[in-house]
Amino acid sequence: MTVFVFTVPLAMGRLRVAVPARAAIGVGLSLVAAGLLAMHGRSVGSSWEALLPGLVLAGVGIGLANRAIGATAIAVVHPSRAGMASGFNNACRLGGIAVGIAALGTVFEHRIAASFHGAGHAHLAAATVASAGTRAADAMPVAGRAAAAHLAGAAFISGLNELFLVGAGTVGCSAVAAFVLIRAGDVHRAAPEPAAATSGRFRHSP
Repeated sequence: MTVFVFTVPLAMGRLRVAVPARAAIGVGLSLVAAGLLAMHGRSVGSSWEALLPGLVLAGVGIGLANRAIGATAIAVVHPSRAGMASGFNNACRLGGIAVGIAALGTVFEHRIAASFHGAGHAHLAAATVASAGTRAADAMPVAGRAAAAHLAGAAFISGLNELFLVGAGTVGCSAVAAFVLIRAGDVHRAAPEPAAATSGRFRHSP
């Protein structure tokens, strides 16, 4: 996925003028949502290769939208405020990462806990399984360790699948917002200097 995050912006460099920001951001976020949906539905027996199609889609989408988001954040303000817009954009990104990790981590742990309660094993710690996966069963007695490891793995996968759904829904809403809210008329274009003022710079007094 990381390869596409870096190579897609380079490949799209020459087309950034021809492709509207709304299309680049909207399509890019739609691809990320599609990639998350493609990764949903995994089971305990699934291999890591099952995630590859979704990772490729998400990587292409991130690479397509990432550059356009930064450029659009600067383009909608006066050039004199480009630094302010860039700083605000970076602050929103970092804030979104922090809030997103906390929120998704809570959803993940809650889903694991719900799986334990539904299976009648409320004594297993959801926080431990969320951070350690099946290794959380190592603290169990030897007699019940295999069953606890299987339950921990199933609960972990269940939480992961829910994260894919929540992420796809969130990114999908962002894609719709990009298509609806970003307009070409919002892009600020610096006005040319008046002809008289420009010509006055080169006017010599007699």
